[in-house]
Amino acid sequence: MVSVEWGSNGAWALIERQGRRTEAQLMERSFAAPWLTLLSFSCQTGVRRYVILLSDNSDTDQVRRLRVRLRLNSS
Repeated sequence: MVSVEWGSNGAWALIERQGRRTEAQLMERSFAAPWLTLLSFSCQTGVRRYVILLSDNSDTDQVRRLRVRLRLNSS
């Protein structure tokens, strides 16, 4: 997986290296902290996918905005 998209309508999509796009649902067991963000997805195919974002392997501002948006959506 090379990219994760979160649309304004709340829909998630996982994009693979070959360009294949898979619709997915974010699971409640996802976790967000300043040093670690773990996104747990259930794909339409029934497969589970996980995305791990560490503070040193991700754009700091984008991950911060993602954490804020995750918190707002879980309220």
